[in-house]
Amino acid sequence: MALSESRVFGRRVNSLEMYCRVPQGSVLGPLLWNLAYDDVLRVDLPDSVSIVSYTDETLVLASEKN
Repeated sequence: MALSESRVFGRRVNSLEMYCRVPQGSVLGPLLWNLAYDDVLRVDLPDSVSIVSYTDETLVLASEKN
C-alpha cells in the first residue's frame, strides 16, 4: 500500500505503526490519553490554527483570510 506524504507547516510529518494499545473500557485509558496528549494540546500554534479535543477525538482547525 502506498502512503501519501503528509506535511504540517511545510515540514514532513512521520507516522508510526502501533503494536500495542490499552483495551477499550480500561481504567487506564483516560489517564494514559491525558498523559500522552498533554504536550499535543499545549503546542504553540499561529492565531489562525487551533486544536479542538473531546474524549479520544482531536481536530485541527486552520483558517485563512482569503
